[in-house]
Amino acid sequence: MSLESDLEVLLNDVHVNTWRQFQSVKANASQVWGLKANLAKTWKTPGEPAFVSELLSTQALYELRRLIVSDPSFSHFTGKPIVSGCFIHQKPKVAYGPVANPVEIELGDLLLVRHHFTFGQAVPQGRAFLLQAKAANTPRTGKLSADEIEQFDLYDGWTKKFIFPTGEIAKPGLPTDWDFSGGSQIPVDQTGIYGVVFNDQLPFKAGRKTRSAFRNGCIWGIGSRDAGDFSSAPKSVEASNRSLGESLAKFIRGSFGRTWTSATPLPGDDWSLFIQKMLANAVDWEYPIQRLEKIGEKRLKRLLAFKTLAPVIPYAITHAFRSSFYDSDKAPFRTFIKWADSLESVGSPDVPRKKPDDKPFPRGGMSTLYIATFGDSSLPNPE
Repeated sequence: MSLESDLEVLLNDVHVNTWRQFQSVKANASQVWGLKANLAKTWKTPGEPAFVSELLSTQALYELRRLIVSDPSFSHFTGKPIVSGCFIHQKPKVAYGPVANPVEIELGDLLLVRHHFTFGQAVPQGRAFLLQAKAANTPRTGKLSADEIEQFDLYDGWTKKFIFPTGEIAKPGLPTDWDFSGGSQIPVDQTGIYGVVFNDQLPFKAGRKTRSAFRNGCIWGIGSRDAGDFSSAPKSVEASNRSLGESLAKFIRGSFGRTWTSATPLPGDDWSLFIQKMLANAVDWEYPIQRLEKIGEKRLKRLLAFKTLAPVIPYAITHAFRSSFYDSDKAPFRTFIKWADSLESVGSPDVPRKKPDDKPFPRGGMSTLYIATFGDSSLPNPE
């Protein structure tokens, strides 16, 4: 089987597991959690948050990492990949339009981030995209609700400038609003996509034609601007042309997702700045410092010194540690060491310890799936 097919099977397995957990919770709602039985009876489906959160479960991440390593295309990479994720139920909201009466909507349900560290190059390559999930019984959404239409308009070329009204993701300097349409990172059309997930249970019931509508029988279909999947009258999304498994395979290989830089973003590159802030807010920066003596203080300090060139390096290092339950010999971290050793003229071990009373980094972020690989060659350009 191809990586695309394997990922489609994984997505379907995760969907089945989501329903299994939902049914268990519903069946035990009154006995275990003391909820009213009549309330539990009103629960019809797991809902979009559950479908998304299960994609980030330990079991799903473990299987995703196994599929990446077993794919023939992984021969272009070296060492062990890092696969990590975190689920945050409270999704960030953005606001745009008149100050007196702004439109407030969710930015997205899931942020997918790709890092590739090329030996001999100090700044890793990046790919990323936002996924807005919608549960439906067919991959064609039909007419969108008022809030969904606003999200539709936001994703339409990202020409609308917006702010985070709660201030959880602050932008330094002026202007204070975010503009994802600018900068040199391409393609803008792959900044965000709609993911339509099958709302019912698998297997499909006899006599139902829904299965053929979802591409390759995968319960996640996607619609994006570059494929012409958005209809303006009435506003709707057609997600039967591609499966999420197909796009994930391209994302892993580096040919799907909008580029972003790990270096200090140039003026106007709000997309890269946003990705960096999301990763910075998602990591416990004290964690790698506390492990200095166990791993080797000089080497880890040298790795952390690269944050002057790539501010999000500490995030990747931390998750190389946290991936150790997949490999007892901490293979992802050893690959990091190899990458650092290939850059003899860059970085310095003279990085002071962080003082306990340092001001903590601000919180605020969104559910994130993170994949990092290493290799001698660069990723291909996005298609």
